[in-house]
Amino acid sequence: VSSCGVLLNPGSNNIQFSASHITMRKIRVNGAANPPAYPLRIDGGSHILIEDVELYGTRVAANSASCAITGATTSFITFRRMHIHDCGEEGTTLDHGIYQQGDDFTLEHSWVHDNVGFGIQCYTATALSDGRADRCTIIHTLIEDNNFGGIAAESNDGLIRNNVIRNNANGAINLGYSGSLRTKIYNNLIYRTGSDAGTGVF
Repeated sequence: VSSCGVLLNPGSNNIQFSASHITMRKIRVNGAANPPAYPLRIDGGSHILIEDVELYGTRVAANSASCAITGATTSFITFRRMHIHDCGEEGTTLDHGIYQQGDDFTLEHSWVHDNVGFGIQCYTATALSDGRADRCTIIHTLIEDNNFGGIAAESNDGLIRNNVIRNNANGAINLGYSGSLRTKIYNNLIYRTGSDAGTGVF
C-alpha cells in the first residue's frame, strides 16, 4: 500500500536530473520495471525538494541498485514524506534505500524499510570538501527491517533526532566509517537491533 497520494506513475521510466531549485512531488517509481538503474538519481545541483514520493522494487533484480542516490556535487536537498522500500540486490550489502553523497541533506517524516543494505547511508568516497557527506540530517523517520543496518553516517556535524529505528540487522546507527565528528544523536527510539554487532549506536 502506498503511503503517498500519487498523481504520476511513470512505470518503466526512472528519474534522473542534475539541476538546482527543483521541486518534485507525488510520484511513484517501481525500479523493477527498469533494472539495474536507480529509480531516483540526482547527479548535481542544489536546493532540491523531493516530497510525497514512493521508490521501490529494485530488490527483485540481480545487479540492482539503491532506490535513491544523490551525487557528491549535490547540496541542500530535502527528502520529505518519502516511502522507500525493497531496494537493492539480494546477497549484497552495497545497495541501500538512500545512498546520500552530497552535503546538507535532510530526510524527514519518511518511512524506509526492507532494503538489502542500510536504510540510509550518508557517505562519499569523492574528495570534495572534506570527503564526507556533511550535515546529514535525519529526523522524524521510521527506519526498520533493513538487512544490513538502519543508518550509516560518515557525516561531520550530522543530526539524527526523533526517529524510530527498529529491527535492523547489525545495529541501528553506524558512525564507524572514517569519521563522524560532532554528530548529534538524541530522542531516538532504538530497539531490536541485529545479533551481528547488535549495538544501537557504534
